Amino acid sequence: MSNPAIQTLIQLPNKDLWRGFSVQEADVPVADAEVIPEKAQNPINRAMAAILKSSNGAKELTCIWCGVQSDERYMRKHLIDQHKSVIEPASGADAAMAMVAEKQKIEIEAKAAEG
Repeated sequence: MSNPAIQTLIQLPNKDLWRGFSVQEADVPVADAEVIPEKAQNPINRAMAAILKSSNGAKELTCIWCGVQSDERYMRKHLIDQHKSVIEPASGADAAMAMVAEKQKIEIEAKAAEG
C-alpha cells in the first residue's frame, strides 16, 4: 500500500518535477533521529535558532536581544561581539557581581527619589 502523498509531484521554480512529501508526514517524529542534549549543543547555534525562529522567514534577521538587523553571517559575529552573556555561561563571580550591582542600583534610585 503506497502513500498517495509521497507520489505527489511538486513543480520546482526551475520547472523540474520533484516527488515530494506532505507537511503532515514531516511532523511525524523520526524514531532513529539523534537527539543532542542542549548542554552539548553549540551556544551560538542555539542563539541563532532562537533568532531564526522569531524571524518567521524574513530575509533580514533581527537580534532578539537588541533589535539589530542583518544577515546570518553578521548576526553570528554580532552575537560573539555584543552578546557574550547569551553564548557563554556566566561564572559564579559574574552572577555575584550582577546581584551586587542590582542591589546598588536599587539603593541609588531610592536615595535619588528621597532627595
